[in-house]
Amino acid sequence: MTQSIVLIVATCFAFSLPAQRLTLPVPHDRPVDSVFLDVYRLDHPDPATDPYGIGYSRRFGWLAPSAKFDTDSFYQWTKQKCIEKVGEIFFYQHFMLGRHSFKNEWSTEVYTITYLIAPFQDSILVENNNQYVYLSFKRFDFLGYSETQMPVNLPDCIADPELCAFRYNRQQVLVITREKVIGDQKVITGPYLQLGPDFVWQVSVELAGAGTKQFTVDGRTGVMSEVKTSWRID
Repeated sequence: MTQSIVLIVATCFAFSLPAQRLTLPVPHDRPVDSVFLDVYRLDHPDPATDPYGIGYSRRFGWLAPSAKFDTDSFYQWTKQKCIEKVGEIFFYQHFMLGRHSFKNEWSTEVYTITYLIAPFQDSILVENNNQYVYLSFKRFDFLGYSETQMPVNLPDCIADPELCAFRYNRQQVLVITREKVIGDQKVITGPYLQLGPDFVWQVSVELAGAGTKQFTVDGRTGVMSEVKTSWRID
C-alpha cells in the first residue's frame, strides 16, 4: 500500500429489522469506549442473550480501538471537525452513529470513523438507510507515517448556510415524481429513491409501456435532472 491512500465513503449498509434501531444519536460528552458499547447494543440490545460479546466483534475490527494512536482523541477530533463545518446544533440534531461506524482495518492499517447524516428530520424517525448519507474519516498509520483525511462530502455550512438547507425530503420528491413523471400512467415498480453522497436523490420508476424512468432531484434546491428512459429485455 502506498503512503497516499484513496478514501472512499462507504455507501453499503444493511437494512434494519423492524424491532431494531439502525442508528443512535452522537453523544455529547462520552469517551469512545462508552460509545462502542452503545453501538454494539444496536445489534445486541440484551447482552445476556449474546454468546459472543463485544470481543467477538473486535476480532474483525468492528468497534476495535487502534493500537497505534489514541482512538478516543481521534473520535473527538472528528466530532469537532464536523461541528466546525456544520455547527453544533445541526451536528447533534442530524448526525448519527451506526453499526459500522468504527472500523479498524488490520490489513490496510486504516482506521475509519463513519457518521450517518440524516439531513431531513423525518429520516431520523423512519430509520430508513436510503435517507442517510455516509461521511467517513480515515486515518492511516504505518511505520511512523500518519495521514488523516476528512470526508469529501462534508458540507461547509458555516461558510455557506445554504449547504445545510435541505428542503426536499422523500415525500416531496415523491410528489415531484408523480406530477412530472408518472402522471396518469400505470406504475409497474417503484418509485425507488436513494439519497446519494452528494445529497441528491436518485429516483427510478418503471411505467407500463413507457420503460424505466431514471432521474435525480437535488435535496437542497429541488432541481430535477433530465429524465432518462431504459427498457427491460425479457
